[in-house]
Amino acid sequence: MRAKDLLRALPVFFLTFVFLASTAASETVLFKGARIVDGTGAPSFTGDVLVEGDRIKEIGEVLDWPAGTRVIDAKGMVLAPGFIDMHSHLDFQLTRQPLAENVVRQGVTTVVGGQCGFALAPQPKSSSMLAGYLAALGLEDGKLQFATLADYFKEVESNGTSVNLAMLAPHGIIRETAMGHAQGRPSQEQLEEMKALLEGAMKDGAYGMSTGLAYPPGYNSDEDELVELMKVAGDYGGAYFSHIRDEGSGVLDAVDEAIEIGDRAGVPVQISHVKAVGSPNYGKVPEVLAKMQAARDRGMDVTGDVYPYVASSTSLSAIMMPPSVFESGDFKAAIAGLKDEETRKEVKAFAEERMLGFLPKTGIFKLAPDSIAIGLVKYVLSGSNLVVGVYGHPEYDGKTFKEVKKARGFKGDVLDLGMDIIAETGHDITIISFMMDEDDVKAALASPIVMIGSDGMGKAASGQHPRSFGAFPRFLSKYAREEKLVSLEEAVHKMTGMGAAKLGLEGRGFLKEGYKADLVLFDFENVRDVATFEKTQEYPEGIEMVLVNGVVTVEGGRHTGAKNGTILRRQAAP
Repeated sequence: MRAKDLLRALPVFFLTFVFLASTAASETVLFKGARIVDGTGAPSFTGDVLVEGDRIKEIGEVLDWPAGTRVIDAKGMVLAPGFIDMHSHLDFQLTRQPLAENVVRQGVTTVVGGQCGFALAPQPKSSSMLAGYLAALGLEDGKLQFATLADYFKEVESNGTSVNLAMLAPHGIIRETAMGHAQGRPSQEQLEEMKALLEGAMKDGAYGMSTGLAYPPGYNSDEDELVELMKVAGDYGGAYFSHIRDEGSGVLDAVDEAIEIGDRAGVPVQISHVKAVGSPNYGKVPEVLAKMQAARDRGMDVTGDVYPYVASSTSLSAIMMPPSVFESGDFKAAIAGLKDEETRKEVKAFAEERMLGFLPKTGIFKLAPDSIAIGLVKYVLSGSNLVVGVYGHPEYDGKTFKEVKKARGFKGDVLDLGMDIIAETGHDITIISFMMDEDDVKAALASPIVMIGSDGMGKAASGQHPRSFGAFPRFLSKYAREEKLVSLEEAVHKMTGMGAAKLGLEGRGFLKEGYKADLVLFDFENVRDVATFEKTQEYPEGIEMVLVNGVVTVEGGRHTGAKNGTILRRQAAP
């Protein structure tokens, strides 16, 4: 080859090398003497597991294996199917963070994205709400707009990924595309546009539709609209995943609505992050579970997911800003309006009324010793929320509103403070609220109809909820090993086979011969989450090895750089 030809070829050689390095070839691996937990909930047993290519070749006492096989001494370790995160927001960052390091190092091999009515696709028109959310994460929205779910999948595949990805069609983005932030029912023309967008996403491989009925623009929709859309998703075998309309005083009615939508549309239902928020509502989770079980007793497929923490995380605007503020459809214009005194009065009135469902009727909020809750105009709440995501103000990470007030020398109430910060930065604020009861969390975690979902994301530009780094190891360590709320076998089932069955994943979620080799090897006696609310981006301990489609992606607790994940597309056709 001539010198000039060699120079021309160098970029091709380099790209080929990078591609091969990121899509590492699978190797034959034999795990010897592991405690095998197969994901079905059945008792564990000791045995060997042989992996060839991307499949589980043999389980039991393996006496013969090919030359060159890598043999792992797994005595004293648990070998299980890779965990399935049934509620993830990693999809927003996956094209920028293809290694998904904070996720796969928890033992997660599959995530279900497109949750709470929001996703990057289908987005034929730029979403103002999504732009504000992405800006708060430090992401440029202009490069994160995909007209179709197929376009988004193409981008993920071009970068490679370390985890498998299943997606839902986002109702909020679909509704905003068709009718902006208008309140009321869609016209027939708008409804047909929404149906067409949803059908396109289902044909591209979505597993159903998600709603965020506590957020704009989802909270403008009614039951009839959602039933009509879910009939379209149901034609393709899709399920209804819902962040329900109210998780406070109206939580039971909101659960009824989700079940009714599934019943009328004839589709399975998944209640997102099962919870009851606010001290007056403590103890309602068992009632929520009873409603879900009653629907199951009638023959419906109703399940839920939960994360193992008493603190939730959301945006401040979702809590305090009324639908009218967003009706223009322009998020930047909406937050610029927070400088207007009349708008501020409207926001305060809405926030106070909304939060009444979380507060005792006496107007005195009884805090648990370690609790924090949002401060309102007429309530002096000594704790306040943690401010964990103000892009441009990293010094606020992990601070409470009370602490930020002091640092700024601010004399008004925290709602005024929140509006000031949003208006001055042009971005939303991510907050963490300790407003759930530990007994309620335990009730959901122990329920046989609730699986595990982190509600987390990738690494954030500023602080975030520790669930993004520790949800699955925390469930194993705190609730299975230490508190014995569930057995190891039950815990693994809730993180693997249960989710696979809900989604209808073929050949995944169970440790069986012929199934895909998505596997996690962990030390049950020492596995634990390390991330805290003070140090949120710390990796867990005890997750020793993770295989994704047969390729070692985590070893010795470290990411290998492999990107052998794949897009999981629902194949059902009408």
